[in-house]
Amino acid sequence: MWDKKGDFGFPLYFFQSFVIFIFILIFFSILFFFIGIAENPNLIINADSYSDSSKLLTLLQTPTTIQETKLSIAELIALSYEDPNYKQKLTEELNKLLASFSKPENKQSYWNLEIQNNNIIFLSLGDKTLGAKNYYTQKVTLPTLSKDKVQISLYLNCLGCTKGDIEKYA
Repeated sequence: MWDKKGDFGFPLYFFQSFVIFIFILIFFSILFFFIGIAENPNLIINADSYSDSSKLLTLLQTPTTIQETKLSIAELIALSYEDPNYKQKLTEELNKLLASFSKPENKQSYWNLEIQNNNIIFLSLGDKTLGAKNYYTQKVTLPTLSKDKVQISLYLNCLGCTKGDIEKYA
């Protein structure tokens, strides 16, 4: 059974090699899993950093009636950008929708919506509180009738909100 030269060394070095291999596995496990998570808090998703565009997309697809014509809010934005007569109706509809969104109670919190083109604000709705933080920032780009791109932003502006207040609305 032990008729080759190297066969006698295998039982002598196997245990030491196995122990070194286990130490290396433990070292890299500690390095990547425990130290890596402690250094980077962005690996854990918090409610105050979470955002998607679902609320804004729902708002843009909301139907409305203008002069006996059914339009979505997105179509009304495109029309109001080209024809200023639609801007007043758009403002009324968006104010109603923003007021219907849930927000933290007993805090200074307001939903805000901004429509801008080339960094020029076309329409800004909602109240802003000085020193407040913006949560749930959502952005969508829409085309207008003249094929320009309009950036629409929706966010919750809240002063004094805690993680517990914000997590109720995640």
